[in-house]
Parts: sequence; structure tokens; C-alpha cells
Amino acid sequence: MPVDMATDMRLSFLSYLESCEDARFKSRSMYRRYYDGDHETILTQRMRKFLQLATGQDFRLNACGIVVDALSERLSVSGFKCADEKQAEAFQLWWTKNRLDAIQGVVHLSTVRDGDGYTLVEWDALHKRPVITRQSADDGDEGMELYYQDGAPLLAAKRWRVEMGEGAGDIFRANLYFPDRIERRQQIGGGAWELLSQEEWTIGSEPIGIPV
Repeated sequence: MPVDMATDMRLSFLSYLESCEDARFKSRSMYRRYYDGDHETILTQRMRKFLQLATGQDFRLNACGIVVDALSERLSVSGFKCADEKQAEAFQLWWTKNRLDAIQGVVHLSTVRDGDGYTLVEWDALHKRPVITRQSADDGDEGMELYYQDGAPLLAAKRWRVEMGEGAGDIFRANLYFPDRIERRQQIGGGAWELLSQEEWTIGSEPIGIPV
């Protein structure tokens, strides 16, 4: 069987990028635990006596959530201004149809908490408009991540674990979003990422761009 060197190089490079991001993935998990108030505390016996805590009893003063909420609540998209009024009306229509007024708060909060936050743009052929959904940043197990090369976006990857059906828990799926195509891949038991399908993401011969 012929070897697709281009594909092998892309997958090897993606694995390299993932290894570089491993520390950031782990940090996001920690940030989320701290926001939820689930973090370690070190108390001396004198502190425990002052707080009237029994031996082994936990005590946490969660200030992280207050800081994150205070900043994220100040962020809000109120409208669009364009030189072309019809374009502004189209943006406002897409915003309303996707209910982004309600979703934006979650996107802003997760971005401030995790350091990164994403939305994914897909095309609804039936209604002839974009569909925009919130995506959590990758925490090393699942989520969305945008990869860069020389400071420019290279591709976005959304991965998740299959939780139901045959092979549940042992199978990962991933969508790779390139400027000109979308690849859907599968990994079983930590093996190689197998290509399941691929579709063009172009208008004519021109790439549309990474939809993240």
C-alpha cells in the first residue's frame, strides 16, 4: 500500500504540537478546579484553631471565582457597526438566530478562566446561514485547540472521547479544521489517527479559512 508522506508529516507535526501544549492543557484543568473552589490548602494548627476546624476538615476561601466573574461580566457584544448597513444587519441576524446574546456570557467566562475560549462556525445549507457554537478549550482529554506556526494560525482541532456504543471510552474522535478542508479522524487505544472522511472548505478554489 502506498505511503501518504504528506499525511504522515501532518499527523507527526500535530503530535508534536500536542506535546508542546501538554503543560497548557494541564494548567486549564487546574484553573477550572480553582474556579470551582477545588484546590489544596495548607493550614497550620494555629490557623485551624483560629478557624475552629476539626482535624482533617477542609477549609477553602475561593477568591478565584470572584475575580474571573468580575472580569467576564464586563464583556458584552452590544451590536455591529459596518460601512455597509446590510452587512451589519446580516451580522445581527446571525447573532440572533444563533442566540449568541445568551451564549456570549459562557464564552467570555470560559475564556477568562481558561486563558482561551472558542466558537466554531459551520454552514447550515438548509437555512443558508452560519451556525455558531461554543467550544471549550482542550484540557488534554477533550475540547478545541487552535495551533500556530510562526505566529500564524495553522489549524484547529476538536477532539472528544466516544462515551457510548462499541469501544466506548477507548476511542477518540477528532475534527481537524484547515483553511481549505475539514478532516475527521479516529484514534483507537492510543494508536494512529485514522482518516474517516474529508471535505473541502472552499468557495470555488479559494480556501474559506479556519472556522474557529
